[in-house]
Amino acid sequence: MLINNIKAISKIPSVQRYSLFFNRGYKVGVNSVKEGNIIEHKGKNWLVLNKDHSVMGRGSATIKLEIKDLSSDYKIVERFKPKDDLEIVEQRTSTYQYLYHDADEIHLLHPETSDQISVQLSALVGGEKAINFLQEEMSLVVSILEDGNPVSAKLPSSGIYEVESVTMKAKQASRGVMKVPGFLKGGMQVMVPEFVQSGDKVQIDLNTFEYMGRA
Repeated sequence: MLINNIKAISKIPSVQRYSLFFNRGYKVGVNSVKEGNIIEHKGKNWLVLNKDHSVMGRGSATIKLEIKDLSSDYKIVERFKPKDDLEIVEQRTSTYQYLYHDADEIHLLHPETSDQISVQLSALVGGEKAINFLQEEMSLVVSILEDGNPVSAKLPSSGIYEVESVTMKAKQASRGVMKVPGFLKGGMQVMVPEFVQSGDKVQIDLNTFEYMGRA
């Protein structure tokens, strides 16, 4: 049996044989794909930047993925049906501290080895909105391919920020707490409960960029 299998494999073109032994990806339903995953699509590897689930007419669902080609800065939005499968490219993750960023890259420091790496700013999960929430020494999760190439960085699940100002609205009859626009240090705007005041520190969900509570 083993000899027969070897003979069968020897008849497969070399490129396909390479895929048999070295393709370490795995397939999942598109519903299970997460921001920060790397997927194989149309013969290329893509970083998932954003995911949106919407229901169209007659109850049909569509999942939109904003993805970035790892070989360039080219981004597209692809639509999938919930029953579709995608191949996830395996990667390892490591935690780095944020140092600073420039127009093109995020510069990070490994807290144990002091190694410094750079990740493309366009590879920050959450896109341009996430850039505004970066903080000095914030811990970011970096995804690294088997060749050692860092391909994405992700903010922690939440962060603490100081409220710089709050825009109050005229009082209205309401059974609940009204939410008003709040501006954090750095200029980011989030909706906060009306009792939040300038100078308060608040916890922000860095997956949705929404108010979680006072810190």
